[in-house]
Amino acid sequence: MYELVALVGIIVLAILAALIIIPKIIGKIIPKLFLIVINSIVGLVLLLIIVFVFNASIPLNAYTILVVLIFGLPGLAVLLILNYGGVI
Repeated sequence: MYELVALVGIIVLAILAALIIIPKIIGKIIPKLFLIVINSIVGLVLLLIIVFVFNASIPLNAYTILVVLIFGLPGLAVLLILNYGGVI
């Protein structure tokens, strides 16, 4: 009987701890994810502007778009440096 009461108490404490901790973790992750998404979108828009408006010779293929979407503005900077150096 005491084992059942102890088990129920542990489960209740675990649920309460999860209800307190999970919102704090999510509250810290969501703003950072938002910044990452914004960084990727700005990088992609700038890549398209650089290619179509300034006629840069950066190829628009899956690899270059993926680099910009994953790394954002730093990825675009690396692509520009590689393009200027003649690598791509």
